[in-house]
Amino acid sequence: MLAVGRILKAHGIRGDVKAESFMDSPDCLMRIETFIIDGQYYKPEKVTPFGNFCLIKFSEIKDMNQAEKLRGKTLYCDEPALPEPENGRYYIAEIMGCTVTDGKKDYGKIRDVLQYGSADVIVATKKGKTVMFPWTSSINARVDTETKLFIVDGEKLAEVLLDDN
Repeated sequence: MLAVGRILKAHGIRGDVKAESFMDSPDCLMRIETFIIDGQYYKPEKVTPFGNFCLIKFSEIKDMNQAEKLRGKTLYCDEPALPEPENGRYYIAEIMGCTVTDGKKDYGKIRDVLQYGSADVIVATKKGKTVMFPWTSSINARVDTETKLFIVDGEKLAEVLLDDN
């Protein structure tokens, strides 16, 4: 089960909710057939893009009072129900736990991905030490989700690597 978004608030009197997407765009939520909220399954009748957000009408939610009870709740989805990411793109859950390596040196296992806008920031830890670096095309990262390896160009990584030493 993966977190795919969060309900911000009720929208209107018919039970719609305004939600933010944790995926590349709000449009990605339109392809999910069933959401999980607090362990219960919810079927969207309609998902409509609304600026950088989505409006979702769940068949189980009939009015604004019911919708308001979902405020702040995280939207989850079963992994097999997620749309396949584009080539070269990954869900954060797929890279969590991957070992960052340049083939000669291991920099640690990915424990977090910070999303600040211009580039995601990879946070890896090894023996209690933390390193961080932006995931940009310059580090030439290749991801092998089968072997859990995040392979980088060591020279390029050295230019952008932040560590806690």
